[in-house]
Amino acid sequence: MLLVRLPKRGTDLAWLRCMDSSEWTRSLWKEDSLGSRPPLGASETCDVCVVGGGIAGLTTAYRLASEGKRVIVLDAHGFGGGETGQTTAHLASALDDRFTELQRLHGERGARLAYESHAHAIDEIESIAQRESIDCHFQRLTGYLFLGPEHTRKLLEDELEVAKRIGFAGVELLARAPASFETGPCLAFPRQGRFHPLRYLRGLAAAIEQRGGTLHGETLAKEVSGGTTPKVRTSAGCEVRAGAVVIATNGLFHPRIAVHSKQAPYRTYVVAFRIPKDSLPDALYWDTSDPYHYIRLEIEGADCRLIVGGEDHRSGKANDAEERYGRLERWTRVRFPRVEAVTHRWSGQVLEPFDYLAFIGKDPSGERNVYIATGDSGHGMTHGTIAGILLADLMAGRTNPWSEIYDPSRKTVRAAREYVHDNVEVAAEYAEWLKPETFRPEAIAAGEGAVVQRGLHKVALYRDPQGQVHERSAVCTHLGCIVAWNSDAKSWDCACHGSRFAPTGEVLNGPAQTPLAAAPPPKTKTPRRWTRSIGVGAAGGAVATFAMSLLLFGVKRLGLLGEVPPRKIVRGLRRRAGIFALPRSADNAAALAAHWGFGMATGAVYGLLHRRRAGILPASLTGAGYGAAVWATSYYGWVPALGIMRAPHRDRPFRPASMMAGHLLFGSVLGTFVDRFAQHRPPALDKFAP
Repeated sequence: MLLVRLPKRGTDLAWLRCMDSSEWTRSLWKEDSLGSRPPLGASETCDVCVVGGGIAGLTTAYRLASEGKRVIVLDAHGFGGGETGQTTAHLASALDDRFTELQRLHGERGARLAYESHAHAIDEIESIAQRESIDCHFQRLTGYLFLGPEHTRKLLEDELEVAKRIGFAGVELLARAPASFETGPCLAFPRQGRFHPLRYLRGLAAAIEQRGGTLHGETLAKEVSGGTTPKVRTSAGCEVRAGAVVIATNGLFHPRIAVHSKQAPYRTYVVAFRIPKDSLPDALYWDTSDPYHYIRLEIEGADCRLIVGGEDHRSGKANDAEERYGRLERWTRVRFPRVEAVTHRWSGQVLEPFDYLAFIGKDPSGERNVYIATGDSGHGMTHGTIAGILLADLMAGRTNPWSEIYDPSRKTVRAAREYVHDNVEVAAEYAEWLKPETFRPEAIAAGEGAVVQRGLHKVALYRDPQGQVHERSAVCTHLGCIVAWNSDAKSWDCACHGSRFAPTGEVLNGPAQTPLAAAPPPKTKTPRRWTRSIGVGAAGGAVATFAMSLLLFGVKRLGLLGEVPPRKIVRGLRRRAGIFALPRSADNAAALAAHWGFGMATGAVYGLLHRRRAGILPASLTGAGYGAAVWATSYYGWVPALGIMRAPHRDRPFRPASMMAGHLLFGSVLGTFVDRFAQHRPPALDKFAP
């Protein structure tokens, strides 16, 4: 969702009044403008309302308007100002996730449909550019896939075999690509393409308006409801009633979870150089490295630019753009020695579906007459064009063979591993809640930001170019992950599902719908750290209890431990209370709750007792001593005193040893965890703590 254009360096916050892009970095394409469109000023009715002014939204609107539909397109800011404007605009039917992988996940038929749909999308772009006389530098090219240093010729041979099997005609295995450096063996894919994406969108917008469509910029869609007559409500209070609604924003703000858990956000980087014309054959070039490099030319008259992209990483997981731009530049200058000055550097966000194909079709949450398009997978120009073709067919009731592979409700069983991996990464992000932030607020430079700790709260702190500090909560308003500062894009990025926020908290990109919340105010009274100490200790107790449980499970499997003590203790307490006839499952549940509850409570006490960081080994030994004390107090103290269990355990001589080992492990893990995550503020930061 495009919401805010960030300021040029050295300006004030007037950028809040000129919001035409969700991206700070300016691509080569953004030297051309689509022109502004007026905001929606009153409620309207139409046949189809399209939300999103990138290539997916405008292609869909163009197809529908060409069929006589009355179309209204809404964009939060400037058309083409989002990720369509940050692309490198490779038009490829040679998919970068490899046909071998697509065949593994979707079968031979699915891989064939994926190839055919992207090839058809390139044909469609070429046809529209010719039909509408759009001067967008469209050019048919050959694409060359060469090996990265970690791969062998067999990768190319396997890819060639699958490409031929699915009907990709003319693919060849060559000794080398026609580049200025030795690529080694490569595959040559014919009938690929390139174009200028924003000039193409400008032509599409004009064609839509010529066919009676209406485009409204600076119009933020806040809510969509389906039904017989779906509605789109805007932040200004206007409402569009339509026969159907298409949500074609890069990060969907609807539905809440159904699609977001099936795709992951990645940041990618691009550098453009001047290069003498005719110093390199006009083609597309890709290597097989991970992350891979992708190269193309942009030629206008005598002016020629070499555009090189790569260095991808998961959004919100790195803040080292200068290093990545530097690596791209060094990589390029070694292989293309005739390149001259760098003219542009930019970055963008890619949404990678778990099975590498976009989500295009009916809203999976069940809203009637609502359609979505998301998940570009690094092929946004062709996936966006596929969306226009497929959605127009679905609305008209026409059969389209691509509908199954792009269905947002699909469950690709063979991609279960990728799905689990992505969502484990999301779950791991919640550990950021426990990680103490050590960045000093006074160290934040003008124009930069950082997440700082304020008691139990995470605060997203931004210092503008004039030195004024802006504070927001660092908790993403989508599903509660902690955002991270992106110095290159000047935004707060969420690694979980790709939401992005402006420095002062406004939403730049969905799925989040609301700005970052206000930060808790700093308190001036003497810092009270016991609440955090309890929280860290309790969390450490939970982790330590898990480790102890694994050990006891193993000991029990070896026959060295009979009934586990927590269950025996719970049963004894129950009987002393006069409660007898309970099912075994109830005893098990009570024992589990008691075991974990006691572990977390014991951890909370240790957290309160902890005073200073000692290092891993001393902390582990101190914790082990604490665990031994807990064991002795329990099994030679209050447990036998209540008559629950005899002491010493003469009936099973290994029980004391195994239980003591479990408690030593418990204490060691607890001590290490608390020492790592306990809050240790330098005195200068005390004023920022509650």
